[in-house]
Amino acid sequence: MRAWEAEGGAVVACSALRRRHRELLSGAGPVRFVWLDAHEKTIRQRIVARKGHYMPPALLDSQLETLEPPGPDEATRVEAVGTPEETARAVLEVLGE
Repeated sequence: MRAWEAEGGAVVACSALRRRHRELLSGAGPVRFVWLDAHEKTIRQRIVARKGHYMPPALLDSQLETLEPPGPDEATRVEAVGTPEETARAVLEVLGE
């Protein structure tokens, strides 16, 4: 991540479900977290609609049980209810890009 920062930065997508995961990532270099928050029903519908993805819908429950939602001190929350394009625009807006 430090090398990416030196080259202008990067976007890394991951679940980082637990606070300790986010702490580890933060220790690797400058980082800003964005929490794409959506209702369980929305997430489930999106997972079911995906084709050829590694994560089956059956794993969602355990992922949600593991989730330690980031607080406002850790991440910027963006409601992920629109299209991917709308969500990306919302992320850029809150990050001031």
